[in-house]
Amino acid sequence: MRRILYYLKLYKAFVKNTLTRETDYRANFIADLLDSVFSFSVSIIFFEAIYLNVTYISGWSKLETLLLVGTTQLITSIIYLLFMNNLPRIQNYVLKGDFDYIMLKPCDEQFYVSFRYFYFGGISSIILSIILITYIMFKLQVVLGIVKIIGYILFIISGICICYSMWLMIMTTSIVFIKIGQLHELFLSLIKFIEYPGSIYKGALKYAFMFVIPFITISNVPVNYILSKTTLLNSIYTFFVAAIFLLISRMFWKKSLMWYQSASS
Repeated sequence: MRRILYYLKLYKAFVKNTLTRETDYRANFIADLLDSVFSFSVSIIFFEAIYLNVTYISGWSKLETLLLVGTTQLITSIIYLLFMNNLPRIQNYVLKGDFDYIMLKPCDEQFYVSFRYFYFGGISSIILSIILITYIMFKLQVVLGIVKIIGYILFIISGICICYSMWLMIMTTSIVFIKIGQLHELFLSLIKFIEYPGSIYKGALKYAFMFVIPFITISNVPVNYILSKTTLLNSIYTFFVAAIFLLISRMFWKKSLMWYQSASS
């Protein structure tokens, strides 16, 4: 318990430090907020344009798809809020020798590289996502109870855990293979797949996105749960995948540290 409180206090200090830095560069802060709003708007306009010509996409109505978009935007916005200014830095830490100093700090290395900075630009997208989700649920006349709300939040958290684990593992490869360029761009390209209805994927690609890189699980399961279209097996599978990915990413991180070569060497 004391250790948990220590890390909560440390994270609070990280957030305060980042906020102080952001207030010194207000133009950048505002630009990040506007960029998040723009990205959110583009996703909405994209699907609005598609549904001008069709009524359903692989069994998904326009409102159901917009609920998926809102859920996806919420997940990705939280991921960016927490990790956008952190995980991409791992490669630079290694290249510049800063990782040596991180390993000497009185906290877990993975915690430091994951949570040292905070991306406040994601706040605007989170607010817009919640507004969109609430509006679509109202339009769909979704009956919400406390159990369904808690379940939805837990699925969102599971999706965040899966995305974080994938991003961490991708960036951790830079500890072993130092000169690999723009690793974070690989994750940012892959994560775009979670925005689409899982039913549009067929054959081997569908199984890959279910069991190898579980993009369908990340965003589709929370929406299907809200719409009462998911099964108990899918629900259990989602939590299982989140736990497994967190465990594997932790093991991969620890193993990679054993391969790390200090800049001084």
